[in-house]
Amino acid sequence: MAVYLELFHGRMTPEEELDGWGFEGPVLGPLPFVHITYGFHIKFEEDFDLYVHKSGLVFFEGCYYGDFSIFDGRNFRKNSTGFLRNMLTKLTLKSTKNEWCKMITSDDPWIKTFAERRLMNLKIGASE
Repeated sequence: MAVYLELFHGRMTPEEELDGWGFEGPVLGPLPFVHITYGFHIKFEEDFDLYVHKSGLVFFEGCYYGDFSIFDGRNFRKNSTGFLRNMLTKLTLKSTKNEWCKMITSDDPWIKTFAERRLMNLKIGASE
């Protein structure tokens, strides 16, 4: 049975003071497993890991998250919020350079940050 990892209570920096609960992050999956080492190293695919920052927040693609959930897909109903965020996550992670330029105007904070970081990394790589 595959599992999913949902990140939420997002913020842009570990020091950011939140008015509410922050923003929703990605829903990753289906994943073959989730393994957590010493409470700070989260592994779920052979070449893809997440780390917990010294602040206790999970770092993913330029954003920090205060909470995460691991769940199986049995209750994943089509058109549910989790299902739709998972589809959006897959599209975002597979996006191209041209799509990143459009995504930087997104209302979704983690998608906007993802696109900005990808474009910044291209500029840094081009200047080296």
